[in-house]
Amino acid sequence: MADKLLSDRQDVPIWSAIEAGNLKQALKLVDKKLAKKRTSHLEALKIYIRSRSSVQSERDAVLAHLEDLVAKKAIITDQEDIDLYDDALVNAIPEAGSIWARTIGELRWQSVKAYPKQEDSGLKSFKACLSERDWEHAQQIASSLEKTFPNKHQYVFWNISSLFIRSMSGDLPIEKRTLWGRLAFGQISKLATATIQADKSKSLPTRAIHTPQELLLLQRITAAHGKLEDQLKYLKRAFSWPRLMEASEHWQQLFETTGDLLKRARTKDERGEIVEARMADWAVWQAYLRSALALQTSSTLDSVSTEVAAHLNPASGIDKTWKRNASLAWLEFTFKNSSTPFATDPSESDLEKYPRVTAIIKYLQGFGDATTAYSDLRPYVELLQTDERSKLLEILRSGLQFGKAGKTNDLEAELKTLSISKNEFENANDITRCVNLHKLTYLIISSIAEHERRSSPLRKAGELLFTCTYCSSSCEVYCGVCLEKVSKDSIAAYTSAIDDNGKISKSLLPTDRHPADDFCTLAAMCLMKLSTSGSNDTDGSLKSKQVAPVDHLKNQRKMYRSCRYQVANNTWKAFEHGSYNTIFQFQEFSDIISHTISAVSSAVETTKISRFLKQNAPSDVFEILPKNPEMLEKFSDSNDYTSFPDYESTLGLGLEKLTRFAPGPSSNRSRGNLLAEKLITLITFDSTQPLHLTSFRETLLRISTELQKQVDLIKASPEGAFLTRSETSVLTAYINLATIIYKASDPTSSSTADFPSSLETSNESLKAALQEHLSLIKEAHDTTPALWNTLHTLYTSSDLASTIIQATKFLARKDVKAHKSQVEQSKGLVESATQILEAVVEKSKVIKDGLDESGWIDRVLESMEARGPGEQLRNLVGENFVEEWAGFVVEGWRESVTGLGLLKV
Repeated sequence: MADKLLSDRQDVPIWSAIEAGNLKQALKLVDKKLAKKRTSHLEALKIYIRSRSSVQSERDAVLAHLEDLVAKKAIITDQEDIDLYDDALVNAIPEAGSIWARTIGELRWQSVKAYPKQEDSGLKSFKACLSERDWEHAQQIASSLEKTFPNKHQYVFWNISSLFIRSMSGDLPIEKRTLWGRLAFGQISKLATATIQADKSKSLPTRAIHTPQELLLLQRITAAHGKLEDQLKYLKRAFSWPRLMEASEHWQQLFETTGDLLKRARTKDERGEIVEARMADWAVWQAYLRSALALQTSSTLDSVSTEVAAHLNPASGIDKTWKRNASLAWLEFTFKNSSTPFATDPSESDLEKYPRVTAIIKYLQGFGDATTAYSDLRPYVELLQTDERSKLLEILRSGLQFGKAGKTNDLEAELKTLSISKNEFENANDITRCVNLHKLTYLIISSIAEHERRSSPLRKAGELLFTCTYCSSSCEVYCGVCLEKVSKDSIAAYTSAIDDNGKISKSLLPTDRHPADDFCTLAAMCLMKLSTSGSNDTDGSLKSKQVAPVDHLKNQRKMYRSCRYQVANNTWKAFEHGSYNTIFQFQEFSDIISHTISAVSSAVETTKISRFLKQNAPSDVFEILPKNPEMLEKFSDSNDYTSFPDYESTLGLGLEKLTRFAPGPSSNRSRGNLLAEKLITLITFDSTQPLHLTSFRETLLRISTELQKQVDLIKASPEGAFLTRSETSVLTAYINLATIIYKASDPTSSSTADFPSSLETSNESLKAALQEHLSLIKEAHDTTPALWNTLHTLYTSSDLASTIIQATKFLARKDVKAHKSQVEQSKGLVESATQILEAVVEKSKVIKDGLDESGWIDRVLESMEARGPGEQLRNLVGENFVEEWAGFVVEGWRESVTGLGLLKV
């Protein structure tokens, strides 16, 4: 310890020089000390100083030194010295990845291996390896800790968890992943067996399963590498037991087990309180119903009715939250157990002839004040036949009676009638109930009906071949009459809801959404569909949609990098606290976030914007993606679709897809964009750097082949095209460009007889693609105001033309050795590209001049209908608000074309 303190004091001048930025002086001091006595600490300190140098050769020495240490199997006893090497590598090679594992990771493992009893060093090294996703060395260290400290229970599970993480690593071949997974399963199976066989009167042994988190780890590993029989054997006491019995079709056992759980959920203790209400979880009810319906005996079906009735009994004392599950179970049972949707007894009342409609109404009356009621009922309404839906709609329109809170000492609660046309609200619950009535009405007359018409073989685009069931109007897919009525009713309901002198609003918490907001959302959905049906509802494109500019890409990349750090940091904390299931949830999240479509968009859009601004893209722009991301088979979609308000039928497409105005995010779109960016990067190679022609041409051929695959995919499924017309044309142009560069730079191909004609054909194909873009620009109509399709065409065309000109400059480089016949062809390409740039500039000027004219606000106001939802909306929000809104719309149009000034010849 004394030597350590002395060394620290002697290092003070060195660290002072480093902090002052005087690296030359710091190196001189270290070399002076090394001349007197060579120590591993001084060597590590010297490498650290060299890593901070601005001279590349000094930084290059870091990796060479580390690789030399690894080759010699050097053992560094002091963890602080390894930390210095760690920092040095980060300085020299940020995002070192696999290099870190084979150098620093190996040094840490060798240190732990040599001194296994130094527990603190082992823990520090284990944490460091986890932070760098060095699973191999992390597992080796965990194994060492388990063997060295056999009485420490947590190390047993650290080793098993590390083995299982290795089995999930995409860097390993499937055989090795399976091997590590089977090892993890074998070890945790022994612990499970020991737990089952343990003496219940004594404490569990060290090598046994102690906590729920360890049980979750057993469940996860057994599901991945065991058999169903293994899960049934080991997880009998786990909450997943009903699910496992269902998977194995042990229906009688499942029915008895879940039935016992549901009885416990309504049983009171000696104090008269229900303490196990959570046993009535919806998952338990689902398993109970499925087993009863699978058995189909009269006794099991009667038991279901009895159990549901017991839970719904007003005197049961069960909280309304859990009663909702019982009511939903009865709804499910009614639909699944009913052999016919209609009653057969003619003496029954009109409503009782429709038992499934009755079940929906009863659920709505009991739980219509819950915001989830619509989502609960939607799948059942979708199962109704046309006559049943008409009956339900009739009830919704005529009104439903809901319970109203009674006054003190009232024996019975009052009843209040609500309907889609009666808008009298006394509290927030009334609004929520009415919102659910409106949503169900929309589902019946709009969403389900639209899905049926869209799926009909009789449908023809642009022809009104259908008659609406609910208003008898002629329609194609969307019924304008019904949509307009729903929107009017929703706006009217919203007007009544907010006209309460603050009575209802004051009862809400500051964090609450106003329940009436859903009326606005529903009306907006109807209006969006109406605008779509007014144009061409076959492609669901909104002509009036305005695209927001991308302005947070830098923060987005920062967020992705921060996610990596957070995952690494929290993975260690999960190990430390024994939260084993969390470890794998973090790893699953990490895999998703590193392959996400949004990360690709962030990187690609950043490079595009940098080109328009004539700036170099940030050097770290693609660091948020894995190596060669364009070769990934599938990208993850981390976009949030579930938060998007959507009251559409689950039978068909959601509203986001129905109203999508351009192809949405997809793996194919991401791959195509990455390939195009890689091609552009290749041909914008720094002219001062030597060109390795062979490897360049190999990369070029791979890019060309992959681009061709994307074009073939579009041709194979035109209805599912994932690119716009402009983007598809660009993709074709880049294929031809890559082919031209590949052919022109091949020194052997010029000797073949068909080379000149082959090269000319590729050039003509590229010119044809450029001509197509020129036509798209010149033939564009109604370009003022410039909406998304106009702006998209202009920016895409300009980027393509600029890339073509850059490619001709690249072909003119001496080290490319392009064939002389390409020199003349390049002149024609430059001419075509210049024509595009000129057309873009001309069209941009027309757009900007047009928007500078006066009168645009008046035109926006005139676009609102004189009668119908437009006028209703104007009356609702007031004339001043509408005028202010129109001003914002016009200002948005003008701001959106600011970037056109960057498009120059």
